[in-house]
This record gives sequence, C-alpha cells and structure tokens, in this order.
Amino acid sequence: MVTINFTIFVELGLFLIFLWGASRFIVRPAIRVTDAREAELEQRKSEAETDLDDAERIEGHYATEIVNLRRTSEDEFRAGRGGFLQQHTETLGKHRHEADAVVEAALLEAQAQVDAARADVARLAPELAQAIERHLDVGGES
Repeated sequence: MVTINFTIFVELGLFLIFLWGASRFIVRPAIRVTDAREAELEQRKSEAETDLDDAERIEGHYATEIVNLRRTSEDEFRAGRGGFLQQHTETLGKHRHEADAVVEAALLEAQAQVDAARADVARLAPELAQAIERHLDVGGES
C-alpha cells in the first residue's frame, strides 16, 4: 500500500526547485543562445542577398561597358580602315595617273619614231626598190 507522508511533499518541493533551477539556468540561456544564432544567421543571409544583388548589378554594368567598348573599338577600327583604304585608293590613283602619263609619253615618242621611220621609208622606197632590182637583176635586161 502507498503511504503518503511528509517525504513525498519534500521530494515534490525539491523536484519543483530542480525544475525552476533547470529552467532558469539551463533552458532559458540555451533558448537565448539559439535565438541569437538564428538572428545572426538571418542577418548574414540578408547581407549575402544584398551583396549578391550588388554583384549582379555591377556585373550587368560591366557587361554593358564591355559591349560599349567593343562597339567603340569596332567603330574606330572601321573608321581607321576606311581612312586607310581611302588613302590607299588616292595613292593608287595618283600612281596610276603618273603611270598613264609615262605610258602616254612613251606612246607619243614611239608614234613620232614610227612616223619618222615611215617618212624615211617613203623617201628611201624608190632607191631601195632600184637597189633590189639591181641586185636581183630583174629589170628585163638579160
């Protein structure tokens, strides 16, 4: 049989003191530490998300800058190339004009020599014909 005496009340009192002490010195500090860790993790997570947003914004900015720099460099290259091609075309035209002038002068000189030679041939043709005739003895006088 169970007897209820004063010991059970003392044990119950000691147990309640134990629960109060455990709650006050063990459970509550553990809960505070856990809550502090969770708050710190939330803060770090928020900072990480902010840093990630900043990084994405900066990356987008630099990507735009790279595209703009490439366009600028391509435009400068095309402009430089166009200027070079224009200068090359002008130089080539100048040299072609000079070459055409030299060729024209050579043609005029050659034409003058041909005309002089034709005049000499026309003047010398009768004498040449007579010399050939004498040489071949074709004159009919045999």
